[in-house]
Amino acid sequence: MIRTPADHKLPRGREYWAPVDDIERLFDELPTEISPRWAGERIPKKDMWVELGGPKHDYKSFYLIEKRDPKEIEHGKIEIVGPELSELEEGMSLPFGYYLIVGGERLQEEHVSYFERWAMDNHVKQEGILWLNTRNMVWARIHKRLKGRIDSFKYLPWAAMGMFLSQLPTIIDAIEAKMIIASPEIGGKELIAEIIEQQCKPIWDARDARAMEMRDEEADVFYGCTLCQSFAPNHCCVVTPDRTPFCGVLNWHNTRACLDVDPQGYCFIIPKGECIDPVAGRYTGVDKAVYERTNRTIRHVNLYSAIKYPMTSCGCFEVLVFYIPELDGLGIVNRTYKGLTPLGLKFSTIAGMCGGGVQYHGFCGACVLTLKSPKFLGGDGGWDRVIWIPKDLKMKIADAIPETHFHLIATEEDAVEPDELKAWLKKVGHPIVKRFWKNGEPTPLQLPGPGELWPEDKAEEAP
Repeated sequence: MIRTPADHKLPRGREYWAPVDDIERLFDELPTEISPRWAGERIPKKDMWVELGGPKHDYKSFYLIEKRDPKEIEHGKIEIVGPELSELEEGMSLPFGYYLIVGGERLQEEHVSYFERWAMDNHVKQEGILWLNTRNMVWARIHKRLKGRIDSFKYLPWAAMGMFLSQLPTIIDAIEAKMIIASPEIGGKELIAEIIEQQCKPIWDARDARAMEMRDEEADVFYGCTLCQSFAPNHCCVVTPDRTPFCGVLNWHNTRACLDVDPQGYCFIIPKGECIDPVAGRYTGVDKAVYERTNRTIRHVNLYSAIKYPMTSCGCFEVLVFYIPELDGLGIVNRTYKGLTPLGLKFSTIAGMCGGGVQYHGFCGACVLTLKSPKFLGGDGGWDRVIWIPKDLKMKIADAIPETHFHLIATEEDAVEPDELKAWLKKVGHPIVKRFWKNGEPTPLQLPGPGELWPEDKAEEAP
């Protein structure tokens, strides 16, 4: 039985049983199609039947896969706590929590983080289901065309069970699911926030701590992931000990483990090659692999830069790093910040500009874990170049920011407009003033357009 820290507050859920011992029957009884044709389906608000999670609830929703002994798992059980899909009015939006518990003799803990990402992609390929982000940032929508075909939320985990058991038969021996549809009557987003803090966060923190035990120079190879190419065709994540992908789920250790599970899948080995620039994170092997895996569109990638040849961004990033031309500095913004940035743009607008697999100089997605790497933005000047972060994110990553810099980085409470921010940075003595500005004044960089080479590399375009 899947238990949560808030079980004493929850009503008894409705129980369903997927026919997990007969995979053919399981798929036959699934009323929605799972197919690559539905990869990356977008569901605008006008076509939405029901929404789960997302910005309306400050992203207070979660998706957790946890490993347990198969003997502790009620194989095939699906529990839905809260209102059912058929009971909700069209257009309703509710926070939610979603558990998948898996077990198997060959299953390793390092597989599980990959499965959190992998299962999301299976939902993306489920007809009529929009599924974005991972961990505690999940956002799902169900298309209104499914009305009359499905009447229960059970078909989301039902589909996931089918994919796990059919594609990983030697790894997964047992699987169980639970969804909490957090209507106000059972506690709303406050209930979900409590479960995230008490149950999910300790699990994710332990995985992240393991991911930070190595540095890039200690790794014999790097890895790549192209899972998001279903909606970002030229995107390729480079996974290194110091560069966790934007989604925040995968890391170097479990990417390596998952090559054992699916050697022909989305993940692959990237030989490091020669390290051309250890500060910016430029490797010949990375350039070669990214060029080949991005339809020969991206020639160079600096692993530790948001300004010059940053990694392409998909759309699953937890935070965005952006260049502020008027101040020659960098800002960082997260999804839950709803105000304007010093660019005069909101997170959603910036994300729309640089997402989708484009190499947009001056903009780069990241996960919170990457912010904690000692190599973060090394090619741009590190934390000496960071001048603005929303207050809630700044407090969340306080342990990642050097103590010497913490009080020097502005938030929306200090300044947002570039002129005001400039005066504030001078007042507090931010390192950017002496290290990057000339005579106390910023000199903006002339950034190439999206996908373009920097001037010194233009000769590569010659036939």
